[in-house]
Amino acid sequence: MFSALLLVLFGATGQAQSLEDADRLFNQGQYAEALSAVDAARSEAVGTGADDLTLAVHDNTRGLILTALGRHEESVLVFESVVAYLESADMEEQMPTVLMNLANSWEFLGELARARAHMDRALTILGASEDADQAAIGDILIQAAALSAKGGDLAVALTQMQRGLKLQAEVLG
Repeated sequence: MFSALLLVLFGATGQAQSLEDADRLFNQGQYAEALSAVDAARSEAVGTGADDLTLAVHDNTRGLILTALGRHEESVLVFESVVAYLESADMEEQMPTVLMNLANSWEFLGELARARAHMDRALTILGASEDADQAAIGDILIQAAALSAKGGDLAVALTQMQRGLKLQAEVLG
């Protein structure tokens, strides 16, 4: 599901079957095999002259698998490279998903301020969109609430949770 979602988000084509293999292995909890599959798919993509966006999709998928393997320092580096690519390609509207992945990795490393900064950036990007995805904003607010609570800021956590749940309720309407 994660790679299929990224292909839809990024509009990338090609190499979908290899990413679907990695997705299937990931969903079966076979993370090491999923990592091998995505690495092989990326190598194949490089060999066939795939564009940078396709490679960024592979890299984001790799970062998700590294996170599942508990290799958070590596996942941070991978997600940061994807964010850098999206910035250089002026594709900011595609960044919230990757920023949230990066925030999750920083949270696992105990870097709550860094995690929060990436969540805030994702919220800013989503909020600036003319067709803002209210469900996604609600999801991020709920995750931000958990992070605020973990950091001991319960008043902020409560406000974020209320806003996130309100958005979710409006979407489900």
